[in-house]
Amino acid sequence: MKHSLVSRLSAALLALLMLPLAACSNENPQDTQDTDAAESTSVQETTAETTSAVTNRADAKDSLPADLKLKGETIKILARNSDSVLKFDVVGTDNSGDIVYDAVWKRNETVMERLDVKLDFIPSQSTNLSGLRTEMQTVVRSGSGDYDMFITSNNSIIPYGMIAYLRVFNDAPHLDFDAPWWWTKTMQDLSLDGKIIQYLIGDMLPQNILTSAVVYVNKDIWQNSFGDPEQIYDMVTDGKWTLDKFAEYSRKVYKDVNGDGKTDTADTVGFYGNEYQTIDYLAAGSNVFNCTRGEDGIARLNPPNERTVDFTEKLINLFYNDNAAIIAAHTDQTQMIPAFTEGRCLFLPDVLLVSTQAEMRNMKADYAIIPVPKYEETQENYLTLVYGHATNASVPLTVNDQKFVSVCAVLEALCSESYRSVTETLFESALKGKYARDAKSAQMLDLIVSSTCKDFANEYASSLNDLLSLLHNAVAQKNMVVSSAYESLAPAAQAGLDNLLAELKKIK
Repeated sequence: MKHSLVSRLSAALLALLMLPLAACSNENPQDTQDTDAAESTSVQETTAETTSAVTNRADAKDSLPADLKLKGETIKILARNSDSVLKFDVVGTDNSGDIVYDAVWKRNETVMERLDVKLDFIPSQSTNLSGLRTEMQTVVRSGSGDYDMFITSNNSIIPYGMIAYLRVFNDAPHLDFDAPWWWTKTMQDLSLDGKIIQYLIGDMLPQNILTSAVVYVNKDIWQNSFGDPEQIYDMVTDGKWTLDKFAEYSRKVYKDVNGDGKTDTADTVGFYGNEYQTIDYLAAGSNVFNCTRGEDGIARLNPPNERTVDFTEKLINLFYNDNAAIIAAHTDQTQMIPAFTEGRCLFLPDVLLVSTQAEMRNMKADYAIIPVPKYEETQENYLTLVYGHATNASVPLTVNDQKFVSVCAVLEALCSESYRSVTETLFESALKGKYARDAKSAQMLDLIVSSTCKDFANEYASSLNDLLSLLHNAVAQKNMVVSSAYESLAPAAQAGLDNLLAELKKIK
């Protein structure tokens, strides 16, 4: 029997789904109140694997029993009351004309029919993150059993002592974390000890793809400045797309269009950025993080080293001294996309969600989407930062073992079905319909998704004395002496980390 999703949606949720999606890229991960929002093998081996994924994605099989049926059971899901979360990750829309939203809706219908299960998506009463977190905590404290699953933003729960409120997924039934639709490395990046998994991330939550950092390349500017744009893709697959190459091309493309002898918005520059998200994207790509892990896998602070200092110096020169960029203060992004779509910059470091915006869809020039550059050629892999306001799925501690089995079956089915259908649809949208017919563009997106990571200091920033601000401030203040700034932040950051680790011991 086919279960109709529409019949179970509240009037409030249906009203939300009728609203146009607001632009929501690059929210400040520290604004936790009202904002909306690794290892693999070598580059060559990863490229071969992702090329195969392009061909085989729709044929991928999960390990759920073919005859598994939940006999009309209802799974109640509390979802963040955000237009982007509801449309991209949770409910989607039915024949709205947006191919991604419609694919999410169809995914849900497919899973419900396959498992004979009802998915009851319930938007949170609160639209701000602190209110959502309170709702989740209240559910567990009361033991009400009102919800079987949470779908929310990372920065609403991860830094705020939710460990004791959630079930652990290690050795959970039905979940196959070796399958390509689960982002296991990314989930481990969120874990305090690199092992215990309480937050699920994978293809079932497309906003994780959309909030992945990439670099857009204006092919017309590249053609006029450097020749055949196809060499962009070759540089990436050969492992030669580095921070120094990014800087080199950014400097070479500069043109003083208005002839006033200074770099301004009338000129052609390498890229537009800001003193916050742009730094985060480039730092992650260069494997420069404020936290690392010991041999036991437990998170620990990572004092600045030679690589950190060198990276900071390169960014200061690139941002302010080389006529390579227009850099806005803090999180300001107002000029970035218009500059790129109007042909005033070669590169745009941003997230994949930008490709869904009207300016990009209507851009006359063609563009490439490639990974964020590596620090140097010897760095083994490209690293793609999934930004802090992306979504995750979790299960409240109040869900009993019998229900947990059903919930995990639904999670596996949603994630594998998304891998087979939703992700490719999303890529088609990002590449303006070229994913299926442009092998190199498709290869880049699969490479990007296969190299995702999380920045522990970003995710847990509010508990770590805003250690994330170390590089932001160093670059903005043109201060290459990052060690002294670290020493002032470290004691309180360590105390916050110790508190988090103490919470972890309670569930072991």
